[in-house]
Amino acid sequence: HNTHHYLAFFRLIREAIKQGNFEQFRTNFIAHRRNHLVRFETSMVEVLSGNPPLL
Repeated sequence: HNTHHYLAFFRLIREAIKQGNFEQFRTNFIAHRRNHLVRFETSMVEVLSGNPPLL
């Protein structure tokens, strides 16, 4: 499972480099990852405070 994601991730990096848009890939990746981490942290705070998010 993890190997699949690892290989797919690096395939996307290689494609971005070949197409000359690695910086755009990097920017999008970082922004997406940052948003994911913020949502996770917010959810954890809600759970720990006794107010779990509604699913």
